[in-house]
Amino acid sequence: PGGLNVTTYATCHVTKLNMPVLAINLYNYNEVSRTITGQTHPGYIVKDAGGVKVGIIGITSDIVPQQSQAFNTGFRFTMGYKELPTNIAAAKAEGAQLIVVLSELGLAKNVELVKEFPQINVMFSGHTHERTPDPIIIRRGVLGANIGIVTEAGEDSFLGRLDVTVNSGYI
Repeated sequence: PGGLNVTTYATCHVTKLNMPVLAINLYNYNEVSRTITGQTHPGYIVKDAGGVKVGIIGITSDIVPQQSQAFNTGFRFTMGYKELPTNIAAAKAEGAQLIVVLSELGLAKNVELVKEFPQINVMFSGHTHERTPDPIIIRRGVLGANIGIVTEAGEDSFLGRLDVTVNSGYI
């Protein structure tokens, strides 16, 4: 009695993200019925870059369920392996000439994905915070004519840039 009752309200300013969010491997999950109720975000977009149609596919981290349940309640994560063929095919059906994947699976997993999916031309890797000062070149197909490029910028203190020249369908 006689004390001062003070309630403090935190002001939170939220700014809407002004870019697409892509994740082929993140699903809404109903904890009560234990059912997946759909993807949270589109898996890909197709953009024109200098006259080349680029299919951009997003893969988020698959290890979130290993963290606190507060980070994954209502969600289910996969590695994206099963979803990649469908999303690559859909992007190509929309005219994509180049397939770029932005992945948070880690460098080792991303290198393996580029080896297993020859349709991936460029993989921007994240999660393991490794720095590739030069891109990793994966040679595939007859005489290694089909290449895949993997790069990771490092400890969140670098911005990676990769310039790609497309000639007659080859990078």
